[in-house]
Order: sequence, then C-alpha cells, then structure tokens
Amino acid sequence: MSCSAFLKETVMSLEDDLFIELRDILIDNYLTMFLLPKEDLTPPALAEKLCDYFEKIELKTGKTFLKTVEKYTADLDSVIREKIAKEPKPKKGLPAPPIPRARKYYDRASGLKKQTSDSYCELLDYTRIMLCLYNAIQNSENKEIDDFDLSISKLNLTAITEALLKEPAALGKKMKFDTKESYGSDRSTFILLIILYYYMKSKEIKGEYEG
Repeated sequence: MSCSAFLKETVMSLEDDLFIELRDILIDNYLTMFLLPKEDLTPPALAEKLCDYFEKIELKTGKTFLKTVEKYTADLDSVIREKIAKEPKPKKGLPAPPIPRARKYYDRASGLKKQTSDSYCELLDYTRIMLCLYNAIQNSENKEIDDFDLSISKLNLTAITEALLKEPAALGKKMKFDTKESYGSDRSTFILLIILYYYMKSKEIKGEYEG
C-alpha cells in the first residue's frame, strides 16, 4: 500500500461535508499552511499536502509510509491490550466458559494488524474495532472491559484524541503521545487516525461498511 494510493482511497473519496471536517481538523491542528487558505484546499490538494507530509516524516524519522502505518496500529494496541478481559480458563470437568466479547474482537483485530500494510479493508476494520474498544474503555473510566459497542456512530473523534493525549507513558510522568513536533511519529499516528475515522464515517453513510 503506497502513500498516494492510500490517500486517493481515503481523503479523495470523501463526500464534501466529511472532507471539510477532515480538512479543517488537520489544518487547524496538525498541518502547516503558509500561503493558501484552508478553504481553497480541494481533496486532491490536501492529498498532495499529506503526501509531502509523509515524505518529510520518512526523511526525519527514517520510517517509510508502511512503517508509519505499523506504528499507528502498534500505538492503538499499546493503549488497549491491557484493558481487555482475558479469556477465562476452564475448570476441570466443566464446560469452557464463554470468551468475553471484547476479547474475541481484540483477538480478531490482532490478526488483522498483521495485514494492515497490504489492505485498506483490514486497516479500516482494525481501526473500527480498536477505536470502539478504546471508547468502551474510556466510558468505563479506564477499567478492564469484557463487552463493547461496535457502532461507529457512538465514536466521538474529539473525545478519543483528547483521551489519547492524556495517556501516561509507561515510565515517568510524561504523556505517551507528544504531537507538538511537526514531523514527529506521534503526530503522524494522530493524522492517520483522523483520516481513517472520516473514511469509516463515509463508508457508514454510504451503507458500504458492514464490519
């Protein structure tokens, strides 16, 4: 999956209202414009701007676009995996207890994670499951979950990104994510998340996303 093909499939396929929301969030918070007003950015122009952005990410971090996608999937996994209920161990002589629904879908997402570099569908399904799991974790006040709602309509992008920015690092008092650096790998994770969120919304509106 190349960067240009990814952006054609996502950014350039959005309906006008979703594109405008995406454009405004990215330009207001993550991308820098010097001359052209954001209102003049068409889908191809924004896709071109994003291509340039990911090229600069590669120059600065050494990560190709596929490696950037891999970091995005790993970042989501890192804030979710410890909050998913474990598969219960069967007791001797008794039927195996049911696997928690959240565990079933997390395991499914873990399988999809290995294929996200090659397929939009797998990347989209992975994102949907993981964001819905993360939403349930936040609604449970960051406690372990055994069930969740897989509905995209229940997702709030602002709430998700704000919660991610408050995630603590494994050690010390710093936060896990720091998006202040223009061409840092954390900012690229948030940009990919936002693009994929609006792509999911477009599929939902068109009735193409059955999950």
